Amino acid sequence: MNPTLSELEAKATREKTAFGADAHIVCDNLVRIYKTEGVEVVALQGLDLVIDKGELVAIVGASGSGKSTLLNVLSGLDVPTAGVARVAGTDLLAMTAKDRLRYRRSVVGFIWQQTARNLLPYLTARENV
Repeated sequence: MNPTLSELEAKATREKTAFGADAHIVCDNLVRIYKTEGVEVVALQGLDLVIDKGELVAIVGASGSGKSTLLNVLSGLDVPTAGVARVAGTDLLAMTAKDRLRYRRSVVGFIWQQTARNLLPYLTARENV
């Protein structure tokens, strides 16, 4: 059955939920610009990403495409320049340095790419994280 004009108007005027409101990880128009010695490098430009809780995601791309920058932002190691970045309801742009430290200690876990520097062979994968 086709909706009536009044039903369509009512639907259009209803308050809409925010982009990714129920998602576990949300990036909305995320930007990260590095500034060094008068040079600006745009590492992330307007990134949109929604990941639901329990969803498995692979981040792939060419060298220099922003994969590590995105992971550094989501882990609280780096601060976004603009946009929205939320993980588990935590607004990563609004965090102080102390908040980010607490967040890294209690919410996220990561292992560096240089396995010789950070993986302990006598620990399980979970214990290494």
